[in-house]
Amino acid sequence: MPIQSLPFGKHLATKERLELFSPKSMNKQFETYSTSAELSGGVKDPFAVYSDNRIKNMDAFAALKTPDDKTVGDKMQATTQAVIDVKAAVEKALTPDPKTAEAEKDFKNQVKYLNKLIHQEKPRFSMGAIGSYLQEANGQAKDVIKVQQKIEKDNLVALFSDPTFKTNLKDSLGLTTDAHIQDKQKEMVDALDKSQAEELKKFEDSVSSEVIEIHRQAQRERDRISYIATMYHNNEHMKRAIDEMITKRDQNIEETMAEGEININQEGLAFFKGIKVEDIPVIETITGREIKVNKDENGKAISFSMQLPRFDPFYYSSRHQKVDYDLTSLASAVKACGHNRITTAVTHKDEEYAMELGRKAFEAALKAGFTETVTDPKDPTKQIPAIKIKVNGQEKTAEQLFSSSYTTSSREQKSTSLETRLKTIRSEAAEDAKKREAYAKTDNPLNAKTEFEKIKKAVGEEKAKGMAAKDNDVDPGPAPVSPVH
Repeated sequence: MPIQSLPFGKHLATKERLELFSPKSMNKQFETYSTSAELSGGVKDPFAVYSDNRIKNMDAFAALKTPDDKTVGDKMQATTQAVIDVKAAVEKALTPDPKTAEAEKDFKNQVKYLNKLIHQEKPRFSMGAIGSYLQEANGQAKDVIKVQQKIEKDNLVALFSDPTFKTNLKDSLGLTTDAHIQDKQKEMVDALDKSQAEELKKFEDSVSSEVIEIHRQAQRERDRISYIATMYHNNEHMKRAIDEMITKRDQNIEETMAEGEININQEGLAFFKGIKVEDIPVIETITGREIKVNKDENGKAISFSMQLPRFDPFYYSSRHQKVDYDLTSLASAVKACGHNRITTAVTHKDEEYAMELGRKAFEAALKAGFTETVTDPKDPTKQIPAIKIKVNGQEKTAEQLFSSSYTTSSREQKSTSLETRLKTIRSEAAEDAKKREAYAKTDNPLNAKTEFEKIKKAVGEEKAKGMAAKDNDVDPGPAPVSPVH
């Protein structure tokens, strides 16, 4: 079918059903079913990275040179009493202070109790508030680490005022003069400073990555829940398929739970908990067109396909933009499966029509919430394309897709230039992104600050219970894990 005979003209377009995928509409669906959101795996111990990477002994100084052009590491291989005493003295100097050890234990308990709260059925706390709580806890942990690092440095410096340590160090490393001792002290303190800076950097990076990952999971859950809810209420075939999955899920819960009450229903707001988009046996677009999903060996959706009709006057001549609906439905399904990048390949023998489909696929990806670029997972300093469009086997940039040299449709050119169209959709996408971010920060049902205080209070209560159980020699048991995954 030649493009001239297809009603892509704006005077025929009605796009009200695209509003179903708008930030406002999707957020409304998420609000309704917000307690279906889950944080897989919980959060990590804020001290774990620090504990694993902190310097603990003479190994931190192994690369330093000795007067005979060997290394401290080489010298520490000896089994003389002097070497043994030097190792013991340095290890003691770098041992965590009792207050630090107590603070580390306290933070580990906080994380344990936080994870317990995350996985309980109710009250349900938003992942945004959980991320805020973790960030504050890690800020406190950072202060403790800085104090510990100062203690370690002071202890190391103090060793060089101990005549016995200096004698043992001379014998161990072959130092013959006081100048050698002074040089070695400076080198060791400098090495300690460098190692501690690296420790703190790794800790900060770990904290940042953890909080970012929580917010990423929160956004993926928003995408999953709002998409499922939207399709559930707007596609009868998918509704029936999802209802069957929910029935099976609830039966499995009842069979596996030894005790406790399960109350998962539409009014209970946890209706879509544990429902993965890629596992829904029937996935269709808003217009009812089938979306086929291919999975890898782990069951993760890796490719999606949809066939547009070759010739269907009712489809292409409808005053509703069914092509837009279907491409946006398809892109939203990909987003709801947890992907942050999308590649859409369109093929058609009419090159101009194929290019228009490519443009619409690009618009659909932006409408579904994809950004044009994302951080390269292999190199955090680089950005890579998040939306790729292939037209008849050739990848096209946005600028190529929306270049007026690719169209001869007088109707298209009269309405607006393609360059202006690209500028407009990018502007709309930027506004939508701001709205999504604003909705995510609100992270209903509770005000973020109020909920943050509720989490702090709840963690404190769980901590008090744990201490009481310990005093009574009662094991509070592991944090319960949600039976639905």
